[in-house]
Amino acid sequence: MNYSQNRVSGTIWPWQNREAVYGKVLPSLLFSLTTLLIAWGIGTFFYSSGHLNVAVLVFVISTFVFIASRIFPKLYWTIESGFQKLSVFVGKGLTLLFLVPFFYICFPIGKLAQILRKKDPMHRVLHPEAVSYWQQCKETSSQEDYKRQF
Repeated sequence: MNYSQNRVSGTIWPWQNREAVYGKVLPSLLFSLTTLLIAWGIGTFFYSSGHLNVAVLVFVISTFVFIASRIFPKLYWTIESGFQKLSVFVGKGLTLLFLVPFFYICFPIGKLAQILRKKDPMHRVLHPEAVSYWQQCKETSSQEDYKRQF
């Protein structure tokens, strides 16, 4: 679909022109300072932990990004785009690194514990002679029962 943005919506939010949105617009000073202070806090933590090289790297990168956000907006948005792509990569990596082993370790242990205790909360017993697996529930006696569902 080839959509052409009209002048009114293009003035309010020029989403089709990436240069107009990200090339010239500076991030707010509050956002830039907050990001810088958080990064310096992380750098201070590394410095106090004895990791001088990592601390210097964090200080230099965060200061460079702050200066770029104030003076060179196009460079800043390029760096920001790179950090966003890196964060997606890190997120997917951490998901595979932590959640997959968690799933294959914790769920089988839980299932084994249920088997050893002979518990089946879903009542998954096969009865070939059963016509239906429908379970009768107690009938509600008043409207108050509907107000207290839990």
